[in-house]
Amino acid sequence: MPLATLFRLLALAACACYGAPLRAQAAAAEPGTRIVIPLHGQLLVFQQPAGFVLLGEQQQGGLYLREALPEGEDRGNWTQMLTVLVHRGSPDGLEASPGALVRGLAAAYQQACPRSFATRTLADAALPEGHPLHAAVLGCGALGEGAQRRAEQVLVVSIKRAELYFTLQWTERAAALEQAPALVMEQWAARFQQLAPLKVCDRLPGERAPYASCR
Repeated sequence: MPLATLFRLLALAACACYGAPLRAQAAAAEPGTRIVIPLHGQLLVFQQPAGFVLLGEQQQGGLYLREALPEGEDRGNWTQMLTVLVHRGSPDGLEASPGALVRGLAAAYQQACPRSFATRTLADAALPEGHPLHAAVLGCGALGEGAQRRAEQVLVVSIKRAELYFTLQWTERAAALEQAPALVMEQWAARFQQLAPLKVCDRLPGERAPYASCR
């Protein structure tokens, strides 16, 4: 299963919106566009990489999910996916740092890929505003069966502000391997930079797009 699905199962298994279809989106963001997601009085800001278009988004209760794919790809046949997930509280209901959240996700991912799993930490730091951030790369040599068998690598970036967790996942698929994939950290560091600037800001009362206060 793609990591985006695994994370939803891990973090939000009891959420009624899991499995609901994403609503279709006709409009695509401009390549390299600044994306601002207003939620729960906060603004999450990141850069959508060139060539990606919005697949869909959904929001229910404390959960928000957004998915984007390279232009021309679809849910049944994709090579990369950019997922944004925002939710209140950690998956087990306990207070957790972004690093603990990513390590828990990595452990669950490893269960689905026990023989060809790999992971490396990319960053354990904070945004300029002081919000803690943890980034890691996870890899699996072989997931799925039959025609769906493939390798995956994914950059996971988790940010925490108060009780809110903001997670960005950049997943890439390739042909299945017999061993753990080589994690080329220079490539993933460059992709991490493509998402920058990453910011989480307070939304000013009555503020509307383009949310100039969060620059």
